[in-house]
Amino acid sequence: MRKKTVRKKRRGISWDKILFGLGAGLLIVYGCLQYKTIRDLEDYKKTIVRFEELKEYEVEEQQETVIKTEADSEEMEDAIAVSYQKFFDMNKDMIGWLKIPGTEIDYPVMQTPEDEEYYLRRNFFGEKDNNGTLILDTDSDITKTSNNLIIHGHNMKSGAMFAGLVDYEKEEFLKEHSQIEFYTKDEARTYEVVAVFRSKVYTVEDKVFKYYQFFEAKTPEEFDTFYNNIKALSLYDTGVTAEYGDEFITLSTCVYHTTNGRFVVVGRRMSD
Repeated sequence: MRKKTVRKKRRGISWDKILFGLGAGLLIVYGCLQYKTIRDLEDYKKTIVRFEELKEYEVEEQQETVIKTEADSEEMEDAIAVSYQKFFDMNKDMIGWLKIPGTEIDYPVMQTPEDEEYYLRRNFFGEKDNNGTLILDTDSDITKTSNNLIIHGHNMKSGAMFAGLVDYEKEEFLKEHSQIEFYTKDEARTYEVVAVFRSKVYTVEDKVFKYYQFFEAKTPEEFDTFYNNIKALSLYDTGVTAEYGDEFITLSTCVYHTTNGRFVVVGRRMSD
């Protein structure tokens, strides 16, 4: 009997298998990202619920006093500031409370000079949380009334934290949300938006305007450098002007139009 010759098949590249593998891999990555976003959103919601429960308790405690005294606007502001007192008492790292009426931005602001990034991935209660908490830059000092308070926050895919800042790209949005409220332990401050722009974190060698390096204007020239630059960068004219001696609040979050991109909203403090 003649033996059959057994030929080995040459193994070529199976593109179907490769494409299938790539597709499966992408689905896994997408699924992980989706899971992470959902988990971050759930953590955020839990924290917000806890905030609301605490605030409701405090407001109910103050409500009777406010009604009895038929408080004027200044007394009402004091009453609102008092509503955050419980949070100051609960966590000594809280330096203030930031609120933009009509938006989701209504959060505590933390400051830990010994470790500025401590709350980068922690919530107000000190628990691990990718949403983090708003952070006041270490070089901003509310006790000395700095010319500029810089507050950093994450731009979360879930819409949490400073994700809503990017809505200021639209001039129509500004018209409905032109004011920023910031409550310290001692007072209530209101700012009106003076500039909205995109920027980035530059290298040390880059000889360009760096908004995040301005904290105090010791001279009119230093003030003008900051003011003229933010106005030039602004996506549109907000209709708000400022002059030497004015105080600012700068809200900064990550965006991805460029490496280390930032979206920035600057407010000028209104007279009390």
